[in-house]
Amino acid sequence: MKRAIFFSLALVLALVASVGGLSPEKARASLDSLNVPPSVGNGGTVQVTLTLTPSGEATTIEVDNASGNAEGILDLISCQPGCAGDIGDPPSTTITVDDPLVTQIILDLTVACTLGSVQVTAERGEADELQETVTCGGAGAGNTDHPIRLIATPNALTCGGTVEIDVELVDDEGDPVPGEFNFYFATNRGLLVEIDGDTAELTLEPGHGSATVTAGIPGVGENSVLIQNYCGSEGIIASIVLTANPNVIECGGTSILTASARDAAGHVIPGVGFHFATSVGLLVVHPNNANNEEGIASLTLQPGQGDSTVIVSVGSHLGTIERAEAIITVQQFCPGVQVGQNASMAPGTIQLNRSNDNLVCGEQVFIGIKVRDMKGQIPPDGTSVNLLATSGLLEPTTATLKDGVANVTYTAAAINGDVRITAAAGDSYGFTILKVRCATTTGTGSAGPAPCTPIGDGVCIAPPNTGGGNRITPPNTGEAGLK
Repeated sequence: MKRAIFFSLALVLALVASVGGLSPEKARASLDSLNVPPSVGNGGTVQVTLTLTPSGEATTIEVDNASGNAEGILDLISCQPGCAGDIGDPPSTTITVDDPLVTQIILDLTVACTLGSVQVTAERGEADELQETVTCGGAGAGNTDHPIRLIATPNALTCGGTVEIDVELVDDEGDPVPGEFNFYFATNRGLLVEIDGDTAELTLEPGHGSATVTAGIPGVGENSVLIQNYCGSEGIIASIVLTANPNVIECGGTSILTASARDAAGHVIPGVGFHFATSVGLLVVHPNNANNEEGIASLTLQPGQGDSTVIVSVGSHLGTIERAEAIITVQQFCPGVQVGQNASMAPGTIQLNRSNDNLVCGEQVFIGIKVRDMKGQIPPDGTSVNLLATSGLLEPTTATLKDGVANVTYTAAAINGDVRITAAAGDSYGFTILKVRCATTTGTGSAGPAPCTPIGDGVCIAPPNTGGGNRITPPNTGEAGLK
C-alpha cells in the first residue's frame, strides 16, 4: 500500500514538473525566433513577435538605443496561450513575461527618432538571447531630415540606351543609413523597371528626349534626377515614311508596305514601334514591328474593292512624346469587276500574247494586245489600254488601240519568280503570267528586241535577235498577237 502511494506521488510530481516548466529538458530549450520590421518612421509603431518553447524561466524583451538619436518603448499586446497578469502594464523599455506555458509573445514597438536605430533584445536565463535592429526612417516615417540620394549610371545617354538608378537614404553627413527601405520609383518618360528595393533601370529610345526619374520613401521624402538623352536633331522623330510596293496592284493583288521613322536629316531611327491601319482590304502586319528600324505589313485587296488608304503611326511605345503618322493610297487595277468576283469574269476581254513565256533577268519580249468589249466588238480606234506589271518595265504603260490591237515591250527585272502583266480598257480586263529566272553565269543578258513592225491584229514582225538572252522569233500572222 505504501509503495502504491509512493508511485502515485512520483507520477504527480513528474506531471507538475512537466506542466510547471521544471523539466530539465524543457529548461534547456532555446528561444525560437524574434521578428521585427527592419525600419520604422519617427513616431511610428511596429509589431514585435517572439516565439519560444515553454520553460520554467522568465522571458525578458527590452529595447535600447543602438545608434544615433533614437528611442523605443514596448507595449505588451498578447501571449499564447495567455499572459498571467502582465497585460495592461504600462509601456516600458523592458517587458518581462514569467508564465511557464507561453509559446508566443506579441508587443508593439513605438520609436521616436531623428536619426539612427534601436535594438530589440529577447532574453531567457543566461544562455538564450535573440536580437534585431530597427532603423529609423522607413515606410510611414514622418521624418524629413534624411535626404534621398539618387545615383544614375550613366547620367547621360548619347541618343538612347539604359541607365541604372540607385537610391539610398543618407544622414546629415551624407552617409548611407543602414536598413531596408520601401523605396518607390517613377519616371515621366521611357521604360522604368525596378530591379530590387533600391535599384531600377531606365531605358530611353532615341526619340524620347531627356527623362526625370523620381524615387522616395512614403512619408519621408523624395528626390529626382535628370537623365539627358543627347540626340540633337538626329534621333528626334521628324517624320514617318511609308512606301507601298507596288502602290497600284493587279486584281486581287498584294502590296508590301514598309514604314520607317526619320529624323530631321532623313536618317532612319531604330527602336520605334509601328501601328498599321487600313480603310479596306486584308492587312497582315509583320510580327517584328515593336522594336525595329522598319515596320512591315502586306495589304491584299479582293477583286473589285476600291482604293485602300493605309495609315501607319508611332505613338506611346516606350513613352514616345509626339504622335507621328504617314498615309498612302494603294490602288487596285480591276475595272468592271464586282467585289469578290473573279477578274476573268469581266464583261469584256483582253488577250495578251507574248513572244516568250520564260525569260532571263533583263530580257525583253513583245506583248501583243487584243481587246474586245462586252459585246465582243472591236473598241474604237484611239481607245487607251492601261497595263501593269508586278515587276519589270512595260513600255509604254498606256497603249492606244488601232483595230482593237496594240503592242508593247516588257523588260524583266532582276527578280526570280512569276510576273503578272495586267491590262484594262473600259470594262475589259485580261492578264498573262511570265516566268523570270536570273542566269547564274555572265553573258546571258538580252541584247534587246528588234524594232517591232505591226502588220495586223496584234502582231509584230521582228527578225531573230542574236543576243544571248533574247529569244524573239518571227511571229505567225494569225490574229491575237505573237504565238
